[in-house]
Amino acid sequence: MLDNPFSYWQQATLDLAAAVGDSAGGVDALADYEEQEAALCERIRTVVSDGTVSIFDVLGSDIRLFGPGITGPDGAYTPSAFTVWAYRDCQLTPGDEVGELASDQFNTSLSLELIPELQSDYLISYVNVAGDGQATYDELTSSPIWNELPAVQQGNAIRVEVLDASGYYSALYVLEQVANALEAN
Repeated sequence: MLDNPFSYWQQATLDLAAAVGDSAGGVDALADYEEQEAALCERIRTVVSDGTVSIFDVLGSDIRLFGPGITGPDGAYTPSAFTVWAYRDCQLTPGDEVGELASDQFNTSLSLELIPELQSDYLISYVNVAGDGQATYDELTSSPIWNELPAVQQGNAIRVEVLDASGYYSALYVLEQVANALEAN
């Protein structure tokens, strides 16, 4: 059994394809995914360039800043399913607050007092549309604290819709939303 199935999604895709007798289809699916991901990452990097990025989640009444992943006691690095596309695959630079607040964690809770710490050039907000995340997001984004953030003032705060099941298989959906929103600014 795998320690963390999210870390082995490519192998799981190949295994599933083999189980249904279509090994070539699994290889083709991964190649198609990588091609689409590379194109979307290029679109994102073209806009973000050398800017910094912070990604946080609004789930119910909780706001959580995502770190890039964790390093276990054995030195093995496990990326966060919510940020792997940004920090590893698209090679974007996390903001200083990511290292300060979510260092070596998958995520950390942000109180309203910590919102001013979000000083990255780009803020990406995951809003869980299946729960009551939208109400919390609306409350957050209508606050004076939010409107004073540099990314907000520059028009670089992006809202991405996610569902509870979001993760590696929905990364292209997230990437496309981010690319489209960045290009629309």
